[in-house]
Amino acid sequence: MSKNSRFNFHILSTILYSINRMISLFFMIFLWIAFYPSSNN
Repeated sequence: MSKNSRFNFHILSTILYSINRMISLFFMIFLWIAFYPSSNN
């Protein structure tokens, strides 16, 4: 049971890490678009 809970925690931490990385990536893309507007050719 302890092994199973540890495995579930590992999966949860991996999912949270990937979500955090995607959020930071989208935030960097948003900052890039905000500071370099493509509408101002």
